[in-house]
Amino acid sequence: MKIPLLSLLVSGLCLFPVGCEHAAEDHAESEDADSHDHHHEADMASADLSSSQPVIVSFAAQLGQKEARCGQKYSGLGKGGSATLELSDLRFYVHDLRLVDQSGTEVPVTLTADKKWQNQSVALIDFEDKSGACTGTTETNTEVRGTVPAGSYKWQGLRFRLGVPFALNHADVAKAESPLNLSSMFWSWQSGYKFLRLEGEVTGSAGLVVHIGSTGCQKDAAGIVTSCQSPNRPEVSLMGIDPQKSKVVLDLAKLLADSDLTQSKGTECMSGPGNADCAPLFSALGLAYGTSPAVTQKIFVAGP
Repeated sequence: MKIPLLSLLVSGLCLFPVGCEHAAEDHAESEDADSHDHHHEADMASADLSSSQPVIVSFAAQLGQKEARCGQKYSGLGKGGSATLELSDLRFYVHDLRLVDQSGTEVPVTLTADKKWQNQSVALIDFEDKSGACTGTTETNTEVRGTVPAGSYKWQGLRFRLGVPFALNHADVAKAESPLNLSSMFWSWQSGYKFLRLEGEVTGSAGLVVHIGSTGCQKDAAGIVTSCQSPNRPEVSLMGIDPQKSKVVLDLAKLLADSDLTQSKGTECMSGPGNADCAPLFSALGLAYGTSPAVTQKIFVAGP
């Protein structure tokens, strides 16, 4: 009997049953492995999502009982309450953010890097919107976003530091990632960043310029900054509030309360030693200055 060639070719695909069984098993095992890998990846992603939960801390700025914003004039400020101010810049960095739970335990917040307002270590709060006397851009940022380990918390406060951590403060701004790539917030590689930049026009005066940052920084033989005599990173602690419901408010009226803003030469503090304009500002920030010791900061308060 003649067997058609096509039939032989087809049957030849499985002339050795054992080999065919092994091939089928290998194929099935491969599919099972792929399926297992996909399930494993999905489980890992699910675990990552379930192991943390998002948090948002909102910031605001005010001058006494009024919201601080560009394009408006504020009177009754400074020592004696006789100065009138219009903001031209208000920005500051925050880091080392911790929420405090009902047991008093600090829960560190891992910042969510967004390639604009914050990286995994530092966030920039920006109130200047290019209106009125303000320069810069129209974009603002008043929130710090991040995650904490998943859990059932009853928040009773928060703590953070104003400024940029030492490890990042003396890097090359040209190579830094946002928000540390702003030359307007940078002094020099040795001094580092301006942790707080506050500027404004004062009626009858040369104006207000406040730049807070580290001073007295020393470098080694290799040119690496190893320490700063005055780090100037104040710790802010606000207790008795739920930071997920209440805003952190920077009250500029409290910052400027003991400063003579009406002096014709203007008020200028670049954080260096021996500047009479810096002394009352540093006290309000809670920082040591000259022979005056560090105290509790006064300018950040809990808002609604």
